[in-house]
Amino acid sequence: MQITALLTGRGGSSLKDKNVIKILKKPVLAYPCEESKKVKKIDNYFVSSDDEKILNTAFSYGFQKIKRPKHLSKANSKHYDVLKHSLKELRKRDLNPDILVVLLANAPIVYSKWIDESINLIIRKKSHLIDKIWKIVISFVITFGSLGQMQ
Repeated sequence: MQITALLTGRGGSSLKDKNVIKILKKPVLAYPCEESKKVKKIDNYFVSSDDEKILNTAFSYGFQKIKRPKHLSKANSKHYDVLKHSLKELRKRDLNPDILVVLLANAPIVYSKWIDESINLIIRKKSHLIDKIWKIVISFVITFGSLGQMQ
């Protein structure tokens, strides 16, 4: 089973450089990067962005770059379309993940335990959760916390 982490973040939001501003001496996006790197089940790490600062910062944490086109980097762009674009780019690199772990660059509160629990939950209950087009997308958002607690 191939599991890929995808960090998404765009430049040009109303709070300038919000994905790379420092919190406790680290860029905001460092937190999801570091926590996802602790998950042994994840095989590949990518970042999708239009912004060179985001791409380069994530690259410094071991994430491969996917340059996002400008039309997917607007305030009204749909995250779904960003994910579709990223999956197309992954397929061009001969990657077709069974599970795509979606991390948000502006969400520093995510823990490797949550990622592990979520992956395990999806593996255990995959017949109920598999999306026929995308296989599986796990999205970590601050407000959701651990999916394991939602059983």
